[in-house]
Amino acid sequence: MAPTLLQLSAVTRVRFIALVLLFVAAVPAWAGDGTQKWKSLETEHFVVHYYEPLLDVGRRVASVAERSHTVLAPVLGHEPEEKTHIVVNDMTDGANGFANVLPRNRITLFVTAPSGLSVLNDHDDWLYGLTAHEYTHILHLDSIGGLPYWYNKVFGKTWAPNQIQPRWIIEGIATHEESKRSSSGRTRSALFDMEMRIAVLAGKPLDLDNMSSGPRGWPHGTTPYLYGSHFLKYVFDRYGEDRLRAMSWSYGANPIPYGINHAIGEATGRRFD
Repeated sequence: MAPTLLQLSAVTRVRFIALVLLFVAAVPAWAGDGTQKWKSLETEHFVVHYYEPLLDVGRRVASVAERSHTVLAPVLGHEPEEKTHIVVNDMTDGANGFANVLPRNRITLFVTAPSGLSVLNDHDDWLYGLTAHEYTHILHLDSIGGLPYWYNKVFGKTWAPNQIQPRWIIEGIATHEESKRSSSGRTRSALFDMEMRIAVLAGKPLDLDNMSSGPRGWPHGTTPYLYGSHFLKYVFDRYGEDRLRAMSWSYGANPIPYGINHAIGEATGRRFD
């Protein structure tokens, strides 16, 4: 009768478990659905990647992406040197996306319309709003000048100074622009307005330190979007939209990090604090 695993010596058990783990590690693995057939659409400024049967969605994304570029590139004063890659995904029920510029400009879009209880529910074209928000990130974070620009030319694109700005600035700019460049957006949302109004009426609005540190309290992860967009709207409504471009390039060309007060001071003559 063959001995059980518990009847084996400790050394033998360890060897047996190691052999099993080695066998498991050697088995090929795939992430996602291996049967998906991916295709790409290429436009003047974008490459849109989609899987069948999302051709119509891919075409629509390509169209609103080019519209976003036409509208937003002059605002940020930047046109990327390379095309931005957009990956279209329909594997979730949430309307969302994310963007990155290192080592290349890339956007992932979850192409699901927002629900009625979402702060994104007040829209004229939800797909344009989503794409415009993420492309604002690309234009903002890819605004790289001075020493960081030449460093990337030599060593590859690994340095984007704007990417280490406080999150309320990064998300606040994108949320501000999604609203400024459309007839909807979150700074016009009744739900967004309600969340800010509750804090003000309760006498407990978050201050600059809370905004910058990722508060655990309400409204949690919404804070950078909510407070950032309203604060920056206040700033740029009074000093001009061109100050956004000036701040972005001032910080994006500075090799010394964490000088966000210096950047806005150069742009407006006043510091954030």
